[in-house]
Amino acid sequence: TDLDSPYPTIQLTDRDWKMAFARRAPNILKVDHIELFRNSGIDEGIISAFCTYFVFNLAYPRHLKNTLMFLQ
Repeated sequence: TDLDSPYPTIQLTDRDWKMAFARRAPNILKVDHIELFRNSGIDEGIISAFCTYFVFNLAYPRHLKNTLMFLQ
């Protein structure tokens, strides 16, 4: 199912969630139900998400702001 979120969301395309720990886990980055990127690895998905916050001048969600600032 699609997540209803105005924030960058990484969605794994493989049905097995354990693939997220593998080197290559195909994923899609979406914002507001719009597909922005298709990535071949979870690391690329995370980098794409941070770039999306910067490029589109999005504010971090209030409940994740400190964690995302630390990771940034």
